Amino acid sequence: MLAGEGMQRFALHPRFRLATVIIAVASLSLVLGVSGVVQLGFGFTEEEAVQVAKDFLMNSPTFRFDGLADSVKIVSANTLDRPSTWRIELGFTCRHAGYGDRTGMILLMVLTNHQISLVVQKGVLESAVIDDVWDELNQIWLATLKVTTDKTMYEEEDNVTVTIKNTTDQTVKFGSTAYGVSFDKWQEDRWMLHYSVAGAEVIVTLEPKKATQLTVEPSKDRPFTPGQYRVVSTGWIEEDNSTLQVVGHSEFTVQ
Repeated sequence: MLAGEGMQRFALHPRFRLATVIIAVASLSLVLGVSGVVQLGFGFTEEEAVQVAKDFLMNSPTFRFDGLADSVKIVSANTLDRPSTWRIELGFTCRHAGYGDRTGMILLMVLTNHQISLVVQKGVLESAVIDDVWDELNQIWLATLKVTTDKTMYEEEDNVTVTIKNTTDQTVKFGSTAYGVSFDKWQEDRWMLHYSVAGAEVIVTLEPKKATQLTVEPSKDRPFTPGQYRVVSTGWIEEDNSTLQVVGHSEFTVQ
């Protein structure tokens, strides 16, 4: 942080000057990553998160190809139940359809509106997904499951009703009647497996654009104690003699 004008100045004893320089350099190293991406520490604000999100979008392959600079707008900015973590939703418009660097492609010339969802933790971008189908961070299409819960806030004794929707155009398979559902709990600085839901070990399917529900009762062995959780559903798609994993998740809090 830079000292503002008009602040009082104090002379430092010589032996403290070197320590001050070292601290200043260390602080700068924390703020600026090797790649030049801003990485802010604790006390990360909404304004800072939005700026990180905008900087990424403006320099991303999709936007850089044909995005309209004056079309970028903030749709929402919400904190997640993890330290200094924000989900930023931005809207923007491109001159053509499609995603990523489309150089050399035959493109439909039509103004196309998009929405990008970005998760920023302590100034570091964790994910960036456009229209729920394109991973802008890794430049790949997403074969995803949309997972939601009936509430975002639960008591310890509450059941959790999970809805799983196949957002792809292909049939998704699961290895049990529990639809590959498991629960993770946030532990200090990472997600840790809480427990996996048991089901009959038979192949079940979920057709394109269809959804299913299951209600999970608190486990006696692994109860939902207060904290931040995420429910994950994992399945797969079989195509051209290959298997593609598909995953979806949703977060909730137990108070």
